[in-house]
Amino acid sequence: MMTKETLRGYSVEIAQLLSDKKAGNVRVIDVESVTPFFDFIIIASAESFVQINALGRYVKDKLDEFKMRRLHPLDLSVETPWLLIDCGDIVIHIFNEEARDFYNLEKLWAEGSLVEFESVKKDEAVI
Repeated sequence: MMTKETLRGYSVEIAQLLSDKKAGNVRVIDVESVTPFFDFIIIASAESFVQINALGRYVKDKLDEFKMRRLHPLDLSVETPWLLIDCGDIVIHIFNEEARDFYNLEKLWAEGSLVEFESVKKDEAVI
């Protein structure tokens, strides 16, 4: 089992990666005090199905680097407005804007605490 600080560090690294790759409005929420099922949620927006899948591949590679297993296979062959990557202790959501507004996970997990991290400005991001 990973320590809370390791999980926080991994969550921040994933959020920074998403931000670096031009994901919009990236948030990390510590939900350990809200639910017993996982510790961190990462939420990000993408502008297209292609970007959702590209961001999913970047996250998959980072999780492989961390040697974190996913609890379900990652299918990047479909066009979906919401890509969910469940690693047990960390759950990553990549939405298009419409789906993100509809599901409003930030409101659902509002009792959690926002984790600060350095993000790049959109015009400085690297693809």
